[in-house]
Amino acid sequence: MKSNTLRIRVPATSANLGSGFDMTALALSLYNQFDIKRHNKLTFIGFDSEFMTPNNLVYQSYLKTLKKVKPNDEPLTLSITLSINDIPVSRGLGSSASCIIAGIFAANYFHELNLDSHHIFQIAVDIEGHPDNVGAAIFGGLISVLSVDKRYEILHHPTHKSLVFELYIPDFKGSTQELRDVLPTAFHRNDVVYQLERVAALFKGFNDGDIPLLKEATKDGMHQDKRLELLQLNEHVKQLTNAHCVTLLSGSGPTLLRIRKKDTVVSHISTELKSKQSLHISNGTTTEVLK
Repeated sequence: MKSNTLRIRVPATSANLGSGFDMTALALSLYNQFDIKRHNKLTFIGFDSEFMTPNNLVYQSYLKTLKKVKPNDEPLTLSITLSINDIPVSRGLGSSASCIIAGIFAANYFHELNLDSHHIFQIAVDIEGHPDNVGAAIFGGLISVLSVDKRYEILHHPTHKSLVFELYIPDFKGSTQELRDVLPTAFHRNDVVYQLERVAALFKGFNDGDIPLLKEATKDGMHQDKRLELLQLNEHVKQLTNAHCVTLLSGSGPTLLRIRKKDTVVSHISTELKSKQSLHISNGTTTEVLK
């Protein structure tokens, strides 16, 4: 059984992208990096104190993967180090997805499960419960998901090289459950048509780097308005948006994603929010075996 250190680098993700509710996400050049190796004691390094227990999501995802794929193998005692911690927790940027993916990759490597990316993705969906963040984090780029016979297929969409992305991150966490509970359980037909029109335009806007089209295509009638109101972020969205950029909620929030063209200078207006500037599309999760 392998004994080297496995380094796993997982990008942040921004899901929903306005009209692509629960089915669209993109991977950004902001990363969590995990170094995992066999050890004589279960050890967690670099995590917040609340995650330094056997309930750690990386470790639990490792155990669930092993039980699902190779249940007769004994779990290993591991040292799990979060060596780069750039994806903030509970901010709508896929922090949980990064941990789940790291755990699955660890099980795949140390127990020689021979899982390809699509199998890893399906396991990640089973653990996470939603396919958008884990799909973008594993495969990179801009993706949408299609459910087929209780499985999910990944569809890849091009993005124009002129687009750059900025994150504006509040100093408070968002509760995924609360931000989901605030949404209606049913929608009027007119709202559904409004949403479908904009999803159809969303991918063309990314492909063409068309900011005016993206401004319209990222509008939605399902989730953003209610979540922004609950998070009290509507004023920040107004401050960050002008004719040269579009601002929307990242995932369920509270982080805001601003999209602009790289040759456009747009000032950082909202000084209350921590920002990550000039991010680009990530190619997805990578691994490296350290000697």
